[in-house]
Amino acid sequence: MRKHFAWLAALKSKTFWGFAGLFIALFMIFLYLTFPFDAITSYAVQKIESQGNFRVEIEEMSPFRLTGVSIKGLQVRDAEDRRKVFLTMDEIRVRLRPTQLLLGRLWVDFDIYAYDGGVAGSYCFHRGIHDVAMDFVDLNLSKYGTKEVARKFGSFDLAGVIGGAVAASLHPKQRRNNSGTVSLNFDRLRVMNIDLVGKKFPDLTFEPSRASLTLKNQTLQVNEFNLKGNHIELLLDGSLRINQSQPTSSRANLTVKFKPSEEFEDALGVVAMALGEPNEEGFYTKRVNQRLALKGTE
Repeated sequence: MRKHFAWLAALKSKTFWGFAGLFIALFMIFLYLTFPFDAITSYAVQKIESQGNFRVEIEEMSPFRLTGVSIKGLQVRDAEDRRKVFLTMDEIRVRLRPTQLLLGRLWVDFDIYAYDGGVAGSYCFHRGIHDVAMDFVDLNLSKYGTKEVARKFGSFDLAGVIGGAVAASLHPKQRRNNSGTVSLNFDRLRVMNIDLVGKKFPDLTFEPSRASLTLKNQTLQVNEFNLKGNHIELLLDGSLRINQSQPTSSRANLTVKFKPSEEFEDALGVVAMALGEPNEEGFYTKRVNQRLALKGTE
């Protein structure tokens, strides 16, 4: 008799877990079939284009892991001149965590593949607060064109690898509570074929270096930024005033100090006269206080 009851209990347990598994499978299929891929993509495109004079182009979009979406061939261009490309991404994978919705949180994990490297991170929206965390891995700077970066003054080619991490908590209604950190690592950084203000400069090769910044209120403060190269040493201090509603209208208030080699200083020629006199350590100082302007690459 006891064996009979034990058999019935085991049968009920198996039946229960069988129905539970079937319910979960059907629920996941329901999420897959009803997940608003088009709506999310349209919202993302609209959000990016609203930040400036941009046009977003997507090569392909498809479902990814039931509650996710994969976007391939994303490019952000100038709305009027499509030859100017601001950003190119090979693939973006975004996944929603349905269980977090039960807790009142919108939680999205994402992976971005671009410039021979990638970015992995997450975004969470809860009680009006935006939390973002990202890790940068082996982004190849040579894959990003630099023609437009200094177009008004000349041109140069950039090479090297960048990595690091970003973590931020943004409070749209109480921006004084904004906080975050930015840590970036530069390796094998090189600046080549430099042609500025009609003058040729020697190629620059920099030692491995690190940049550290802190976000408080609406200000991104530079804590550490020192690039030491064969022909120039560059120090950066100051802050960036972030405009959350219009990031491209953010403002820089920076002090740039650089110490050139004799060869680099000779290439500057009369331009060096406009920089004033270097200090006792040989550093020139230049102050930058202006609105940021995002440029594209052709």
